[in-house]
Amino acid sequence: MKNYFKERLWLVYAILAGLCWGIWGVLAKFISSDISPYVNHLMFTIGMLFTIPLIIRKCKIKEFNIRGFIWGLVAGILAITGNVAVYQSFGTGGLAAVVIPITNLYPLVTIVIAILILKEKNALVKLA
Repeated sequence: MKNYFKERLWLVYAILAGLCWGIWGVLAKFISSDISPYVNHLMFTIGMLFTIPLIIRKCKIKEFNIRGFIWGLVAGILAITGNVAVYQSFGTGGLAAVVIPITNLYPLVTIVIAILILKEKNALVKLA
């Protein structure tokens, strides 16, 4: 039984992420009426700094990999651009109940890229 739950721990983390992001979406809407999207992102980044002590001890860099560094940098730039776009959407009148569900369609982009560019086979994930 212990092994059963250990194998599905990913699901607990996925649910936790969904709950955190859902609450974040509502908070981002509240904040957007008081500060600009850029200041909002700056505060988001400062908030992320508080997690560094929790994350840094998990980082084990065996050797520097320039390709991984560049891909990480590109991913970060895309994430920042997406965050600022969400805050801008809220700042220009977007409703949280509409903006967050639309922005959370991003897995469709991932699926299309995975199938068309990475040539992955589409398969349903089994939870049981």
